[in-house]
Amino acid sequence: MRKEKDMEDQDILLWIVGKSLGLPNLWEFQGVFDMKHKAEAACHGPLYFVAPALLNQALSDESLPEWEGLYWPALAEEQQEV
Repeated sequence: MRKEKDMEDQDILLWIVGKSLGLPNLWEFQGVFDMKHKAEAACHGPLYFVAPALLNQALSDESLPEWEGLYWPALAEEQQEV
């Protein structure tokens, strides 16, 4: 029972993959992953993004201007090549 309680107290970071549909804040859910590199591997082009999310953490009802930690793996690769 103690082990289950310890697991409940841990923050579990997951990685959401989405595909932009071209309009602001319009995207399709592509998957959720337990490792960042797995999420990046699921991105198939410049329209795909990766963003962090904590399991069992509700967000505020207020609109957020942007998703903190969101990034576009294809853009990051292009910047590294330059």
